[in-house]
Amino acid sequence: MKYTTPKIPHEDLFFKDVKFKTTGYYVKRFPKELEEFLIMDLDLKHSKRYYIDSVYRFYIDNLEELKTDITPFIEFYKSNNKFYGKPTISKTYPELLEQWIEATKKPEYTVEKLYELCIKGALPKPREKYNKMILGSLCDEAKEEFNKGVKLSFVIRKYINKEDINTLCKTCNKPMKQLSNECLKCSHKNKQRVSSKDREIRLKESMPDYITISKGNLDASDFYNEEYEINCSKCKGVFSYVFGSRERQFHCPVCDKKHITSKEKEIALLIPNCTINNRKIIPPKEIDIYSEEFKFGIEYNGLVWHSSGYSKHKMLNREYPKKAHLNKTLNCKEQGVVLYQIFEDEWFDDNKRDIWVSKILGKQKLHSRIFARNCEIKEVSTKESREFLDSNHLQGYTNASIKIGLFYEDELVLICTINKSRYTSKQEYELVRLASKKYITVVGGASKVLKYFERNYKPKSIISYANLRWSYGDIYKTLGFEYSHKTEPNYFYFKKNKYELFSRIKFQKHKLKNLLEVFDENLTESENMYSNNYRKIYDCGNLVFTKTYE
Repeated sequence: MKYTTPKIPHEDLFFKDVKFKTTGYYVKRFPKELEEFLIMDLDLKHSKRYYIDSVYRFYIDNLEELKTDITPFIEFYKSNNKFYGKPTISKTYPELLEQWIEATKKPEYTVEKLYELCIKGALPKPREKYNKMILGSLCDEAKEEFNKGVKLSFVIRKYINKEDINTLCKTCNKPMKQLSNECLKCSHKNKQRVSSKDREIRLKESMPDYITISKGNLDASDFYNEEYEINCSKCKGVFSYVFGSRERQFHCPVCDKKHITSKEKEIALLIPNCTINNRKIIPPKEIDIYSEEFKFGIEYNGLVWHSSGYSKHKMLNREYPKKAHLNKTLNCKEQGVVLYQIFEDEWFDDNKRDIWVSKILGKQKLHSRIFARNCEIKEVSTKESREFLDSNHLQGYTNASIKIGLFYEDELVLICTINKSRYTSKQEYELVRLASKKYITVVGGASKVLKYFERNYKPKSIISYANLRWSYGDIYKTLGFEYSHKTEPNYFYFKKNKYELFSRIKFQKHKLKNLLEVFDENLTESENMYSNNYRKIYDCGNLVFTKTYE
């Protein structure tokens, strides 16, 4: 009987990403209804990526409400946002959204409201109807100027009768005779809040009652890059904190759920009843996403924030601890928790994201199950091996002389590749790759292919490595391997603002002279790479397992 692929929760979120030609940046792609809305006709500038991320975050947050019918919002946004399709960030996005919601409830507008919408570039559709209403309330000189081609918003500002305006200041809630969000008095006060002292006061005023600062100086001239220690009375947590320049107040990473990345929310949709930013398992460290039911957690590691390198920003101009990722994994292992550590570039890659989704569903026992006794075993070609491993293993294909596969109804569902030992002469063979097809568990498959190898090749010994970012090597214990030792974390390089990791082997110091634009023999390998806008990120290392045959 043919197996069935399990249904992926919120599958419509996991569409392909779009890579823009000139910038090389990736942008998350939405379901079909939003595709035209997102993919602009012009290539996007760097800052545009964050703009689209904000729209995506809104989509994730309002998934239940919007998945029924998103068309009205798309049409409203496209027709009223003058920045749509241009490489400029729209500062009116929240206002447009607010007006759209209001328009669905109150289709009729007063002339005063139309004035305000026109000034903000958010005049509702059909515009001709509202243009007539606005012009009808203005003088003849205004109509003549509009007919000459002057923008309606300029005409309104020049000829409007202030007696017709009756709006409220959003700060003091007092009536005012001007088309703006704040009255002149409040606007002037806000413009004065630029000194560090004023920022300090504003921060203290906006700080939640349950947050106190036990370390750090808000009076410092560069307090945005100061390191603080904050105490939260709600969760009794103590956290180190670097205040980001884009933030407006301190927050508790446990109690304040607004400070969660859109990618973490996206992953969390795959796991029912999970907790986000959990600090109870390995305090004071945090697990981004944790499932108590299945005892596993997920760390989503942004490349820049989890790497070493040079930067004009103090918090990024650093050496990231070599064993930070490894130590968190080992802490979880001690608590009986499996921790998956996803690197940002893998979630932006369509195929690797698919593999991670498969791993996450497999941990929840949602895979289709096939029994090895129902499969045919035979050796496969290099071409088949390459295609299968590139599609189903996070590390992809690598050369191996022995390639053994399991076939279910003539379809390759599991592969094991073995080669002569690459890194040590003490072992005869190395089990290089072991992978099953995405969303499938082959029960007894690993045991069946290993017995085939032992029967046909008569090995004296074999070694294999379990990558600690996603495996504790439990399968090797089942196959009769013994734990040998743990390796040091490996590291990779990546170019700033690019989502592609390069092996350290490619950038060994003796090769750098021919690879880098700027090279100094007196600097180390890492220093030369940092000077050329590269950053370095560490993984978790490997667990080494061996098996000896008498």
